[in-house]
Amino acid sequence: MILYHGTNIDIQSINLALCRPYKDFGKGFYTTEITEQAQKMAIRVARIYGGSPIVNIYEIDDDFMENEELNILNLGKVPSEKWAVFVMNNRSKLFADYGSEDCNLDCKYDIVSGSIADDDMTILFR
Repeated sequence: MILYHGTNIDIQSINLALCRPYKDFGKGFYTTEITEQAQKMAIRVARIYGGSPIVNIYEIDDDFMENEELNILNLGKVPSEKWAVFVMNNRSKLFADYGSEDCNLDCKYDIVSGSIADDDMTILFR
């Protein structure tokens, strides 16, 4: 499987310490199977932070979601109420129940799979 990450730097090695908290699925390294989505993110990041848009490409095993050694949360491809609660909790600096399964502020999940919130959802969350 090919995954893409849109940014403004060439990332040879993933360093989770450099990732920002309070994102849709918590602090982490975000990838997509959708080339266009990564390209748009790269343009956005380069516009905000400078530099040139870069889409990093990663190849991983197709069956990575079946790895029983990883704690994986699959929220599905279609946003749901569970997805919305999870995203809102991860984005909130006021949410304090880190142990809840409805957040990843404590990085309990190794992988979270699902849709990311677009601008319309961001306005709705606010």
